[in-house]
Amino acid sequence: MKEINVIDMIIKQLPFAILIINQDGDVSSYNKKAEELYSHEHRYDFRILEKINVEELINQEYAKALVQKLNWMIQYNKSKVNVVLDTVNYSRVYKTSIIHLRQENAEVNNDEMFLVSIHKDHFFDELEAVIKELDDIRYALEESSIVAITDAFGAITYVNDKFCEISQYEREELIGKDHNIVNSSHHSKQFFRTLWQTIRKGKVWRGEIKNKTKQGNYYWVDTTIVPFVGADGKVTQFVSIRNDITDRKIAEEKIRYIAYHDDLTQLPNRRYLLKYLDKKIKRRLESKKPFFVFLMDLDRFKILNDSFGHRAGDRLLIKISERLLKLSNEIDILARYGGDEFVILAEIESKEQAMEFAQKCLREIRKPVVVNGQPYYITASLGISQFPADGLEEEELIKRAEMSMYFMKENSNNDAQFYNEHIKGSMDRKISIEKNLRQALETEGLYLVYQPKVNSKTKQVYGVEALTRWHSKELGFVSPGEFIPVAEETGLVYQLDSWVLENACKQAKEWQKKGYPPITIAVNISVAHFEKNELVQVVNNILEKYELDPAYLEIEITENLSLNEIKYVHNILLDLKNLGVQISIDDFGTGYSSFGYLRKFQIDHLKIDQSFVQRFNISEDEIILQAIIQLAKNLGINVIAEGVEEKEQLYFLKKHGCYNIQGYLFSKPEKAESIEKEIFNKNSNLYLKINEICV
Repeated sequence: MKEINVIDMIIKQLPFAILIINQDGDVSSYNKKAEELYSHEHRYDFRILEKINVEELINQEYAKALVQKLNWMIQYNKSKVNVVLDTVNYSRVYKTSIIHLRQENAEVNNDEMFLVSIHKDHFFDELEAVIKELDDIRYALEESSIVAITDAFGAITYVNDKFCEISQYEREELIGKDHNIVNSSHHSKQFFRTLWQTIRKGKVWRGEIKNKTKQGNYYWVDTTIVPFVGADGKVTQFVSIRNDITDRKIAEEKIRYIAYHDDLTQLPNRRYLLKYLDKKIKRRLESKKPFFVFLMDLDRFKILNDSFGHRAGDRLLIKISERLLKLSNEIDILARYGGDEFVILAEIESKEQAMEFAQKCLREIRKPVVVNGQPYYITASLGISQFPADGLEEEELIKRAEMSMYFMKENSNNDAQFYNEHIKGSMDRKISIEKNLRQALETEGLYLVYQPKVNSKTKQVYGVEALTRWHSKELGFVSPGEFIPVAEETGLVYQLDSWVLENACKQAKEWQKKGYPPITIAVNISVAHFEKNELVQVVNNILEKYELDPAYLEIEITENLSLNEIKYVHNILLDLKNLGVQISIDDFGTGYSSFGYLRKFQIDHLKIDQSFVQRFNISEDEIILQAIIQLAKNLGINVIAEGVEEKEQLYFLKKHGCYNIQGYLFSKPEKAESIEKEIFNKNSNLYLKINEICV
């Protein structure tokens, strides 16, 4: 049987007796109604209907006239005529319509095909409309879609030009084959098993399929496969209608790549890593075969960015990723987790091998990288977790590797650390601190203490520093060394700084209302608060709220902040100075401040870090201490030494011209009600001690 086109499949469903014949009257195809007509009236076996000529079906005289009419239609290019014929035994007369099915690739011989519709008179108008609609559908499908017809066993019986064009196969190469000829091996066996199970049940299947051309190129098609079911309920043929969606799939793939890869290093990103790790864990849940997660974070990377610029930092990250990729034989996947963090999954069975691999990674990172023509050395801290010992979920394994990495950063840097119960306890403590600190900021538990600042030359208390203390109902007393880093890590430091500023200013104003002489209160502000760029507005609002003269508020910043964040700190400090607030650099001597910045920022006070004060008798520290004091004098900046605990330290500082002192030598930090009795009463124990020591 020769398939004509997709219209043939549709014709078979029409309620009229239809024959498809060539110009010689040979039957090529028929529909169910024709089968019923001739099987009933002439006892023909419909299975051999396609092997006969119309002379065996209708009166011979009419048959010859019909063939003449067909050739007349070809000669005069007629598309449709109506004739009258009867059956071979003259038992019934039927009106017949003939439609010329024009074939684009028809030859001069028997390739011209005709549709012969045998019907009663009242069917004619309806048939004409249906045929017109079918022809429109056929044209639309042939022009817009990739069409193929297969038999019940999947053998291709018809393809249109678009199928040949996209597959790059000739029609002769496709007819008789099945669709494996364009199989790309992209889809699983189960994919096609499900497809066949669906269409063999007589149900329509829809989906997207990736195919391969004769030249080996890939293309995607959006596919609808329609099964045609015979009178016996069995599927006889399948029509596949496809549309080329290759461009869309390429765009989707590009979007998917961008979504799952880091645009700088081209490594898989956090999202890809978590999906991959989740699948890996599910495959291992039964066997529990171990693997390790390595999470590394570069040490002091921010300093590199601030010193050399972000382009240099980007080049360093690319170089690090390239070096780690060299370990590909041992790496399952390497991903950039975010910022300067990398994660490696590795198929390693023992902790000893895992530590050896971790050290190999660290050695690769430690190799010098040339930045702006100069070699730059960087190290990393690395945390390790193990499946299944340290977790059965992807985020749990990552989190525990991250906890181990942070534990290493806090303790030494430049090394690797396995996750263990001690780290868990430490991290649990941080989590508990965070939870309770949030509650304390909203309710109670936080309070301020104040430590006097003494001028040993005038023997006067000229200011105090406000320091935060916290007594938790659940945790008891928590030292600032514990809760302040947690506040900075979690973002609670913004609320904490604001709380300290407000309560310190409120206390300063209350003392003034009591009639005490105005005194300056110093408040230490976190680096993070500068980054948020809301500090000036917060300070101004608080000063206005309590009607406090800005001259009595001193903002302390760390030395490293003044160096590393120069681009945005300058404007903030300038705005604070314009408010009338005093500016102090805390922990001076531990960082790398430029002397030019000190003048540019219009600093009021330098606080010498207590580490120099406590080691004043070490020659190197003594030289640094003298240099800081002299520097401050030359720049017209007041200098204050903190952490003074012994008389010898005081005498050394006075000898070199540093008279402003803060430390346990005079007073430990006390609550407001206690300290006010000391700093505002000339006969207090504090003043007795000052007069005794400052001779």
